[in-house]
Amino acid sequence: MFKRKNIQPNSSWTLSSNHPLLDENDTDPLPTEYGDKSSLPPSFQMSVSETFIAKLKDTAHSRQCSELSWFNAKTPASTRLCELISFLDQCQVNEKVWIYVRFRELIFSIAYETFVYEVDYLNSLPERVLSPSAAIMDDLWTPFICINRLIELMPRLLATGWKQPEIENMLIVLLDHGNNQDVRIFGFYTLTLYMVALNGTYSETTTDLFTNSLSLRAFSYVDMPEASKIAGDIMCVIASGINIPDIGCGQRSISGFKEGRSSICPVLQDVKYPMNPQGILALRMLRNLLMLMSYLASLLPDPQAAHIEYYNLGLICYNIKPSKFSWQQFMAIYDIPHSAPLLAMSFHDIRSSLNSIYQLFRRSYLSWIYPSEEGQYI
Repeated sequence: MFKRKNIQPNSSWTLSSNHPLLDENDTDPLPTEYGDKSSLPPSFQMSVSETFIAKLKDTAHSRQCSELSWFNAKTPASTRLCELISFLDQCQVNEKVWIYVRFRELIFSIAYETFVYEVDYLNSLPERVLSPSAAIMDDLWTPFICINRLIELMPRLLATGWKQPEIENMLIVLLDHGNNQDVRIFGFYTLTLYMVALNGTYSETTTDLFTNSLSLRAFSYVDMPEASKIAGDIMCVIASGINIPDIGCGQRSISGFKEGRSSICPVLQDVKYPMNPQGILALRMLRNLLMLMSYLASLLPDPQAAHIEYYNLGLICYNIKPSKFSWQQFMAIYDIPHSAPLLAMSFHDIRSSLNSIYQLFRRSYLSWIYPSEEGQYI
């Protein structure tokens, strides 16, 4: 298990090995090899000052921990992550972009190590039936905030396979079928955002995560409450650490741990309502996926041309404008604290990416949920 290290106040200060060499003339916040800067707000596109880079460079190499203690390799990753966020809060938006891009390896390393520690800590608790609003869960969300920023700002780098195994491992832990609904919904949001950045270049693991995340059994139109209850029983067994490869309807279970180890935030069995929580979860995940797709499509200059089937499903109206469907409206439905995704992708790439996700969604879910009268799937 990843263990937190206790650092003495007078211990020597070690610079992180993945600290980049900074060039004071490199003032472009987002070079083209990482993303499309023109799609970001004007304030994000402004060049950073040479003074800012010089100060950052001098402070780091002079090992003055007061301002850049997140460079200290001897400090626990979780502490470094908090210090990084505090540092970024003091920066201008273009400087934040510059930091994320230039220190991408270091930031990802800090976030990933923090996530590993928090997961191991949660797994070591004798009782892990936690409320998603518990303070300890914030320690699990925080690393993903940084990961999401890296995904949004550097989609072209992500599409080359950068950090793919680590990101997929993190998503597997969150999307574990034994977790409660809020943990899984947050994982599904990050998965969808990651897939948008990949622009159709999905690995087998990413595709499997997407096609198995929503329980098709819970969508049964014959007897949805009973089907949802059956799905709930299966998820509770998975939450206890028992491996169930097949969860029905041709889907495979997602398990973040080896057999015998329970999920990090196990699902609660609840029989107070006619609809089992698994049915509610499936509907929330479906709704949130469609709303995110609709939000991203509304950013396009010609949303009507994004995909005609969006309109057939009622996702987009023909008179829609970006201002008509705000991120605040989306988050009011999503019910997860998160800022609007500012994807550094061209309109063409966003449209192409949405089309790839929709086609996969149609094959994996819509064709099963809405079969045609002739017996052929839509």
